[in-house]
Amino acid sequence: MDQLEELQNIKQKNALLAAIFKQNKDNERYAKSKLFADKLEKQTFTIAFAGHFSAGKSSMINALVNEQLLPTSPIPTSANIVTVNKADENYAIVHFVDQSPVKFSGEYDIQHVKKYSKDGSKVSQIEIGHKTSGLPKGITVMDTPGVDSTDDAHRVSTESALHLADIVFYVMDYNHVQSELNFQFTKQLLHYNENIYLIVNQIDKHREEELSFTAYKESVSSAFTAWNVIPKDIYYTSLKNREMLHNDFEQVKQIVNDSILHKEELFLLSATATLEKLKDEHLEFLEEEKKGLQHELSYLLTEEDWINVEEILEQFEVSEKQKKLQESDAWKKVFESNRKEILSNASIMTYEIREKLKSYAESRQDNFKVGFLSSKKKTEQERNNRLTETIELLETIVSTHITAHIKNLMKRMLKDVGLLNDSKTSEINNMSFSLPSEIIVDTMHNGASTTGDAILNYANRVNDAVSRYFVKETEAWKEENIQYIEEHSSTEDEQFNKKTDTLREKQEAILKVTEIEKRVEDLSKLVIAPTLQIRKDSVDLLSEWNEERQLFERSIVEYVETTEEEEEAVNAVATEEERSEEAPILAFDEIIHRANKIGEILKELPDFQEAASVIKKKAMRVENQQFTIALFGAFSAGKSSFSNALMGANVLPVSPNPTTATINKIHPVTDTHLHNTADVSLKTKEQLLEDVKFAFEQLGITITSLEEAFEKAPAAVKENSTEEVHKSFINAFYIGYPAVKDKLGEVLNVDEKEFSLFVAQESKSCFVDFIDFYFDCELTRLGVTLVDTPGADSINARHTGVAFDYIRNADAVLFVTYFNHAFAKADREFLIQLGRVKDSFELDKMFFVVNAIDLASNEEEADLVKQYVKDELQRFGIRFPRVFGVSSLQALQEKENKMQLHKGMEQFEKSFHQFLEQDLKQIAVIALEEESNRQKNKLLSLIQQTEANLARKEERLTELTNQEEKIRERYTQYNAISLTKDTTQELESLLFYVLQRVYYRFNEFFKEAYNPSLFSNHSASVALDIALKDILQMIRFDLEQELRVTNFRVLQFIQRQITQLDKEEMRILKDWNGSLTFSPHESEDYELLEFVGPFQDKDKYSHVKSYFKNAKSFFEKNEKEKLRDTLSEETKVEATAYIEQEKQRLVEWLIHYAEQEIERARIKWLNESLQQLAAERKLLEQEETLNRWKDIYQKIQGGGNA
Repeated sequence: MDQLEELQNIKQKNALLAAIFKQNKDNERYAKSKLFADKLEKQTFTIAFAGHFSAGKSSMINALVNEQLLPTSPIPTSANIVTVNKADENYAIVHFVDQSPVKFSGEYDIQHVKKYSKDGSKVSQIEIGHKTSGLPKGITVMDTPGVDSTDDAHRVSTESALHLADIVFYVMDYNHVQSELNFQFTKQLLHYNENIYLIVNQIDKHREEELSFTAYKESVSSAFTAWNVIPKDIYYTSLKNREMLHNDFEQVKQIVNDSILHKEELFLLSATATLEKLKDEHLEFLEEEKKGLQHELSYLLTEEDWINVEEILEQFEVSEKQKKLQESDAWKKVFESNRKEILSNASIMTYEIREKLKSYAESRQDNFKVGFLSSKKKTEQERNNRLTETIELLETIVSTHITAHIKNLMKRMLKDVGLLNDSKTSEINNMSFSLPSEIIVDTMHNGASTTGDAILNYANRVNDAVSRYFVKETEAWKEENIQYIEEHSSTEDEQFNKKTDTLREKQEAILKVTEIEKRVEDLSKLVIAPTLQIRKDSVDLLSEWNEERQLFERSIVEYVETTEEEEEAVNAVATEEERSEEAPILAFDEIIHRANKIGEILKELPDFQEAASVIKKKAMRVENQQFTIALFGAFSAGKSSFSNALMGANVLPVSPNPTTATINKIHPVTDTHLHNTADVSLKTKEQLLEDVKFAFEQLGITITSLEEAFEKAPAAVKENSTEEVHKSFINAFYIGYPAVKDKLGEVLNVDEKEFSLFVAQESKSCFVDFIDFYFDCELTRLGVTLVDTPGADSINARHTGVAFDYIRNADAVLFVTYFNHAFAKADREFLIQLGRVKDSFELDKMFFVVNAIDLASNEEEADLVKQYVKDELQRFGIRFPRVFGVSSLQALQEKENKMQLHKGMEQFEKSFHQFLEQDLKQIAVIALEEESNRQKNKLLSLIQQTEANLARKEERLTELTNQEEKIRERYTQYNAISLTKDTTQELESLLFYVLQRVYYRFNEFFKEAYNPSLFSNHSASVALDIALKDILQMIRFDLEQELRVTNFRVLQFIQRQITQLDKEEMRILKDWNGSLTFSPHESEDYELLEFVGPFQDKDKYSHVKSYFKNAKSFFEKNEKEKLRDTLSEETKVEATAYIEQEKQRLVEWLIHYAEQEIERARIKWLNESLQQLAAERKLLEQEETLNRWKDIYQKIQGGGNA
């Protein structure tokens, strides 16, 4: 076979595979096949560069082509694939995700193209043709997104590109060679492509005096060999210093140049291997899909269930039918439909019966005579005999063709709803259906002839009469059993519903898994002998792809510079500004004034004094509204400096240690708390002992009292341990304890100088629980209390619950991340926590700040980092994040020197102040306006109702007395049983997936805890101890957070149910008396439970260490997986028991809260109703009071409204 035929054959096989991938919904493989088809068509020989985003791939390509074509940056830049080749003219084609490709020709501005290469959401690929490229013609060099990209789309595009590459250079940063990701990724690459070269870049970072370069090279080679990664070669390069002794860059360049010599041969070999790769990957995809499904469904389907699949499917069918039919209307319709079908299909008019009907019809003729003398008596007797014979024959036929089927139908209908028992069976069996003679007699028309047609019509009438008879005879049974079903229905039976739901879940699960198994089984067959449909689909695909290629060529448009370039560069702040500016500015002062006026006027009426008081209080709350703003961020993100920038003064010193970081609350000043003073709340003895114990435990030392800790502290800080932060804490405790031991648990009132010491001096800060600092500035004058929380990575377990409360209760959340390390682990954990509760916020109250934006080398890089943060936030479910780039230090200097704020801080403050003064106040103002109008309308309603009833005064007074009796009867008692039952069910459904969600992250926790670098830096024994402690702490934390969220969601559920119940009760009361009006129920917040997670005793899991033999076999073989699986299964047992135990606490909590809320609502319904009835009664009995009320209403109309 020549090369052309072989190429054609590969194209057809690829299309067949693509058709199968499409059918099996393997979008990733299908996309790869499509890209592969393009490569085959263009016969492109591709050299790809892969690796970490900061390893220097783009810089390497720039060096190879002798020009700065690709962008380079400290964060992921190549968000999509960029290909570069030698061309006859300079051009760049940008492939968009959902619009026509754009071509830059001639002397275009490379900066525009660079900008596109960073946009992974809108741009899929960029092709660059370069006239003066240092590449040989016919070779394409490809740059790919970083393999450690946080975006899953980056990973998919990288892998798709690399499976197409003919040669792959995997580039690593000198300092990050021995990372598990490098080993895993290169191992996977080699599985599909043997033409892999490794490049260790940035070797200019090497320090020969610390380690010889030869030793370094050996360590790199050994590490990859240990992972069974054997590349073609490993090269060491520096693009900064080309003259370095060990720089292999020229050799890399030579490989690129030499590859052209064997292009055709390599191309076909690579293409054949790609087909195998695609098939293997698809099988892995199906297997993974099946495994994932089975793992996901393991809580639902046991091994025994898989053995009894048919039985489960049958049980489900029965249950579904039962559930459907237990709705009486459905049961009735099915019964009637089946009965009609039986009667329609019954062939009872046989030849014999028609003959009998004819014989009887003849006996009914006027000229019918019997006997020689034509005795009347004999004639009548003969007629009756013929009638009897006809009835008997008809009954015999009917009993077989109708009666038996009707009885079976009755039994089946009861059985289908699970209500057929011996008694009902016996009752149906004993039912008698005796056809009356009228069926034959009354359907015979007088004077009808006995011809063929006449007898046929007569038979049809008899047939219809039989049907009517059976309908009539079974109607009573039908109605009786509809009643029986309603009385004994099991659809309301919780157990039955649960069983049906479980069976449905099992049935769906079985069908999903079975479908995947069938696809796996069919794959090999389809590749060898594809079905006609697959063949047709593959031919269609080849044609479709060809058309798409032609369409793509035709759709390329030349680039024209527009203002869009500027629009796209604007960061999220601009869009937020636009969004915010649209918000209408309410006339706050006017509404407050009107509410106060209505309150003052209503106060003149004794019956409205309470309502007037409520209005006045709400108006005062709106006027003096206080806001809590919570600051979050990792320990070193610059939260304190950002707080200082917000206040315009250097108020908060920086805390020296994450273990000693406290919660600092900055309040507006009051009469009792003066400017620049603080209340320092010291930890109680119990709190301090808990923290000190924890620190000592990290060093492997047990203490039982503060005195013992003080004694052991000097020796502890000399321990040979890497736990520096804990040693630092113990040292601070030792220095400061004598001065504070008699003051623990007290609140100290201090000035600014002492306050600074309590924050910044570790020997003081380690004893502080929290600090309330009072400071007068523009921000606090708005009623803002600023809460500077400990770092999102704070080690103090107490802080996690506090942080959760602030996320939940704060009016706004400011999240600060640092320019140079945006989205560290702590940031991600916080966002996972935020994601759990964000749906419950009444407003979008989150602001995200990239601090130290002035570190960006230019505005483009600043915008790039902000966009990266925005994209990451969207990945965590924050749909429209408000992202601002600020420099805290710069902003503080600007405020202190009364200078114009830099753009980022100015935009932030504008948006933030707008949020405080409009969005937040708007909620309270609307509530105030509604309450004012409600009381005004209540007054009017009572006046109108009384005037309408004056003519029937006595009758109305009797009605009011009756209404009062009904109301007292309804609300003297009102239990919460229904609410607690519904809430308990809600709690169960919330808890059902907690374990699954936490253990879904188990692999992520495991990788983080048991990472190769830990074992490189510690002895195996110490590393295993640290890893076990870390993973247990991670699971514990996640479980605690899940339960905090569950508690919160239960609180919200009760509040929603009470609100709904309140509306329903309002409707009932208004039906009784249309003039009644009520204030909506306002739920009281209730203190949530505190949760202390499981795994307090880590020693019970220490036996898992036995799976570790040595680092090489642990990470390379499956020992790591065995340890992981064992630890996962065993910790699940304790986690399950913990959830069950906490469930009991939550049930007790919800019962107490539900009963409290119901009682508050009951008293409100009772009191507000009775007060209004009493007021109406007084108006009816005292007309002068009515006139007084009318005057008051006119006064409100005149002076209360604007």
